Amino acid sequence: MAKKAREKDAHNNTLIGAGTVLDGTLDIEYDVRVDGTLRGERLATRQALTVGSEGEVLAASIEVAEAFIAGQVNGSLKASEQVYLKAGACFKGVLRTPKLVIEEGASLVEAEVVGQQEQQEAE
Repeated sequence: MAKKAREKDAHNNTLIGAGTVLDGTLDIEYDVRVDGTLRGERLATRQALTVGSEGEVLAASIEVAEAFIAGQVNGSLKASEQVYLKAGACFKGVLRTPKLVIEEGASLVEAEVVGQQEQQEAE
C-alpha cells in the first residue's frame, strides 16, 4: 500500500503499548504496532506489523502485508510483501515472504525461511 494512503489512515492504527499484555485472536484492518506482549492463535492485518525493540509477539499464525521487527516474534509469519528484521530482532518459527531484509545483529533462531519461489510451488 502506498505510503500516503498509510499516513491518511494513521488515526486507525492499533497500538499495543509497553507494559500491555494481550491474549487472543486479532483481525485488524490497519497497521499494528506492538511495544508490549501479544499472545494468541492468530494475528492478521492487511497492512504492516511493527514490533518495537521491547515488543514480543507469540502467535501460531501471523498474516501481514509487511513486517518490521526490532523485538521478538515466535510463530508462523506470512508476509505478502516483505519482512525487515532490524538489529536486535529475534525471530523463531516459519517465515514466508517474497522479500527478506536482515540487518546485522538480527537473529533467526530455529527458523525456517520460505522465499517467493517456494511459496508459489507450495500453493
